[in-house]
Amino acid sequence: MSTDALLEVENLTKRFGDVVADDEVTFSVREGEIHGLLGENGAGKSVLMKMLYGLYSPTSGTIRFRGDPQQFDSPKDAIDTGIGMVHQHFKLIPRMTVLENIVLGERETSSPESATGFGDRFRSLFTRERDRPRERVTELADTYGLDVDPDSKVWELDIGEQQRVEILKALYRDIDLLILDEPTAVLTPNESQRMFETIRQLVDEGLTVIFITHKLWEIEQMTDRVSVLRDGELVETVETDDVTQAELAELMVGRDVLFRLEKDAVDVRAPVLEASGLRAEDDRDIESLSGVDLTVHEGEIVGIAGVSGNGQRELAECLIGFRPLEDGEIEIKGETLTDATPREFVDAGVSFVPEDRYEHGCAADLSVMHNAGYKTYRTEKFESGRYFLDYGGMAAYASSLVDGFDVRGVVDVTRTPAGELSGGNLQKLILAREMRRDPDLLIANQPTRGVDVGAIENIRRLMLDQQEDGTGILLLSEDLDELLDVSDRILVIYEGEFVLETTPEETSKWELGMYMSTGEAPTQEPPGEIAGVGE
Repeated sequence: MSTDALLEVENLTKRFGDVVADDEVTFSVREGEIHGLLGENGAGKSVLMKMLYGLYSPTSGTIRFRGDPQQFDSPKDAIDTGIGMVHQHFKLIPRMTVLENIVLGERETSSPESATGFGDRFRSLFTRERDRPRERVTELADTYGLDVDPDSKVWELDIGEQQRVEILKALYRDIDLLILDEPTAVLTPNESQRMFETIRQLVDEGLTVIFITHKLWEIEQMTDRVSVLRDGELVETVETDDVTQAELAELMVGRDVLFRLEKDAVDVRAPVLEASGLRAEDDRDIESLSGVDLTVHEGEIVGIAGVSGNGQRELAECLIGFRPLEDGEIEIKGETLTDATPREFVDAGVSFVPEDRYEHGCAADLSVMHNAGYKTYRTEKFESGRYFLDYGGMAAYASSLVDGFDVRGVVDVTRTPAGELSGGNLQKLILAREMRRDPDLLIANQPTRGVDVGAIENIRRLMLDQQEDGTGILLLSEDLDELLDVSDRILVIYEGEFVLETTPEETSKWELGMYMSTGEAPTQEPPGEIAGVGE
C-alpha cells in the first residue's frame, strides 16, 4: 500500500440552513488502501460522501484528487475524475436489464458523426455499440467473480446480485476510487465473504476503496485505516491494527457500548400469533410460501433467518394483511384475521417494521409529525372535535418519539419531511412509532439494517423491554448475531419452507448460515475463519 494520498479532504463543511452536517472535516485516503469510515446515524458520513461524489456542493473547504483541487457539480464530474460510488439504496431501474443499467448514462465517445440527436445517440448506444459494452461487462464480471447475467431484468435478481450490478456499474467507468456505502447491509454472511474477496481482489489490481459500514468486525477485518465521525466532526483517523472494536465504538458514540445484552429466560404464555398452512405468491406470481406453520407466544421473540428472497418478505406481508393468501389461516390472540385488511391488523394490535423503510415505512414528503402519528391519529388521544385533529397534541407526541428514540436531523417535527432524515434516523422514527403503541404482536423485518452500533444496542434493548411487557415479537433478520443474541427460538426459511427450528443455545452461526444457503444441515466442519460465520 502506498503512503501517497490519492484523495485529500481539507476543512470540508456542509450546511443546510442552520444545520451543520459536516464541520471542517479533514482527512486523506492513501492510494491502494481500504479506508474505513465510521460514525453514528446522522454523524455526517453520507453527506460527506455525497460531496465527494458530486451530489452535494460543499459550503466551504477543499477536495483534492491526485493533488489537484476539484469542484464536482454532478456525479458525472466525479466519475470523469475517477471516483465511483455504490449507494446503500441501489440506484437501479428494475425493468431494464443488467447491461442496460450498467451502460445507462455513459457518455458516448465513439458515436458516428451522423448521430446528432438524442434519439440517434440512444439507439447507437443500445444497438450499434451494444457488443462492445457487453464484452466489457462480461470481462469485468469474469475477472472479479461478479457473476450476473447481463440480459436478466434487474427485478428478477436477488439482493446480492443487484449489489454486484452496482459494483460493475462503477468498474465499467474505469474509476480509481470506489466508495462503498454499507455494501453488506443486505447480504448474508456467505455473500458478505464473497463481497470481501472481490474487494480485496480489486485493491490488489490497483483500486482504492472507501468502506462505510456500521459493523465493527468488518472494519477490523477489511480496512487498513479508519476515520471516525461524530456529530459532523472528525474525531480521529487511526490505523485499524492499533484499535479494538470496543475502542472504535467508544470513538463513535462517546461512551462504552454493550455488544451483548443480558437476556432473561422467557416464560411461555398464550399464543399471540397462530398461522397454519400459509401459501402465498411473490410479485411474479411464483409460489413463495409453501404451507408455512408459525406460532409466536406472548413475551416470546421468534427469529427468522434466511437469505433474502426465500419468502420472509412475503411471510411478513401476509401477517399484516398486505399480501393475499392463496391458502392458510391467521389468528391474532384467537381472532381470525385470515382475509383481514391492514387496518384490521393494526386495530387488532399488530405493529410492523418493514424491510424497505422508504417504500413501505414512511410517507417521505410528509412531516415527521404526520409519520409519527400514522398508526394513532384515529384514536381519541388526538381528536379535536368531530372532524378535526389535535395537531398540537400530535406534534408533542412526535417530539416525544424523536427525543425518546434519539432521532437526529429533525429541526421541526411539523416541517421536517421524514424523507430528509438519514436512513438510520428514519429507521429509528419508524421503530418509535411501532413500538410506542405497545402492540400485542410486533413484526420487525430487518429492524437494525443500516443502523449504527449505539442505536443497535438501544433497539435491541427496546425489543427486550417490549418482550418483558408481554409483546410477542417476530424478528426477521439477516444479522445472525442479532438473532442469536435476542431470540428465544430461531427458524430458518429456505425456498418458502422452514427447514430448521432451534434455539440460540443449540446452534451456531455456521450451522444457520449453511441451512440458509442450502436448506440442509452442514456436511463438513466450519473453517477456521469466515466473515460473520462460525464461532
